[in-house]
Amino acid sequence: MSQQFNQTYTQQLASTDNKGKATVPGSILLGRVIHVVRGSYLSDGVTPDQYYEGFTSIGAVVYQLINTNQDRTAQSSGNPIARPLTNCLIQYPIPGEIVYLVAGPSRKQNDARNSKDYYYLPAFSVWNSPHHNAMPDLGDVAATTNTADSSYQQSSTSGHTNNVGAPTKDQYVLDPSFIEKSNIKKLYQFTGDLTLEGRWGNSIRFGSSLKADSKLNYWSDSNADGDPITIIRNGQGATSNQQGYVQTVENVNTDASSIYLTAGQNIVVDDIINSFPLNSFGISNNKTSITTAVILTQPPTSNDYLSPALADKISHV
Repeated sequence: MSQQFNQTYTQQLASTDNKGKATVPGSILLGRVIHVVRGSYLSDGVTPDQYYEGFTSIGAVVYQLINTNQDRTAQSSGNPIARPLTNCLIQYPIPGEIVYLVAGPSRKQNDARNSKDYYYLPAFSVWNSPHHNAMPDLGDVAATTNTADSSYQQSSTSGHTNNVGAPTKDQYVLDPSFIEKSNIKKLYQFTGDLTLEGRWGNSIRFGSSLKADSKLNYWSDSNADGDPITIIRNGQGATSNQQGYVQTVENVNTDASSIYLTAGQNIVVDDIINSFPLNSFGISNNKTSITTAVILTQPPTSNDYLSPALADKISHV
């Protein structure tokens, strides 16, 4: 642990016992993520990750302490790495995002009772965006961009993220393996919904029909209030605007791919032939109507007084 970290750590966090001796702190640090350990090599697959210390360091972050004189690239390298607080639901932060850092039990605690490691919580939702919530160090932005009016300075007032697609020479690159997309929108939340949102327009909604919201979504106009619906979406579809801060609602006709688990809701597909050509199956979906059908002469039988063997003898077709 560097002298710089020790000094900051002692000044800001250390508490004392009744004899004035410094004890293990119980306060919380704020850190801006610099780097995330994903494996033994960096994203190029060739350069070793200097912070990789074995399997237990996967997901660990290197950080710059906020509200200190630490510089992101020069003086923060001596800070101890911080590991994820939990592993039940994983989303590693990206460089530039800000996290809480808390002291917790160390793997070496059986050898030294006061031994502590650092753990981080999910990133602060600074921009309220599912895509990213990075707030890079302005000194680093100025050093790596060619204009004083950088896109991140504009973002601080407009709420926008950077331009869609690959970064230009005037943009600050958060991470070589993270291509920023300003049009990724947050899902609109209806009353009682639970949603899980990825960074790229992929999501799961655990929702319901609600007549009061029938003008805002596509599944509430034909059902009773409270009928459940689960929507799995992989890829945000075309929208009327490209502003990432404007909320959106799933649309089976424009989203890249979807799974709708319904409880009687009507999900209308506008044009199944052109919207869903089934190219990934290697077949051509060019039929305009169904010309054949299988007629059931007797409905399937399932009850509690026929044995499975007897039920199997009954012809359903």
